[in-house]
Amino acid sequence: MAEPLMLEISPRDPRAELVDRLQNAPVEHAEALLEGYEVIQGLHDAGILNLIRGLLLSGDQVMEDLVETANKPGSLRAIRNLIVIANVLESIDPDVLKKVAGSIPQIIDAIYNAHRVDPPGFLDSIKLAQGANVRRGLSAIDGALSAVRNSVVETKQEETKNAKQ
Repeated sequence: MAEPLMLEISPRDPRAELVDRLQNAPVEHAEALLEGYEVIQGLHDAGILNLIRGLLLSGDQVMEDLVETANKPGSLRAIRNLIVIANVLESIDPDVLKKVAGSIPQIIDAIYNAHRVDPPGFLDSIKLAQGANVRRGLSAIDGALSAVRNSVVETKQEETKNAKQ
């Protein structure tokens, strides 16, 4: 009669398997690891890792502050408003916004220095009003005010309609 085969299974060592996988990882994933190191270095250079470490070290205090702030009555409205502003900013061409933002110091200077110059007289004001740029500006302001008015009226009508339901 045949003798039974003795099957010996060596005990599995999960730590040894992990060590083996770690030793082979740099070879198998070299490109991904290098890119990961570059990302981590960029986060470090920008100070973001410091910020994250500070948040982690502060522990529950940050979370308590966030919860306390979120529970305030205006917080939800503020968050919704930020989302709306983000959507508006998303629709603006960054190059146009950069040019407009670049003109802000000139606008502030003009406003600041306006009191140093005599205001135009009645006839000079009429001459200014006849200029193409003034008419274009008035037309743009009128369009903007009309759009705001229409939005407000529409919102109020919706609120009234919803209140009646």
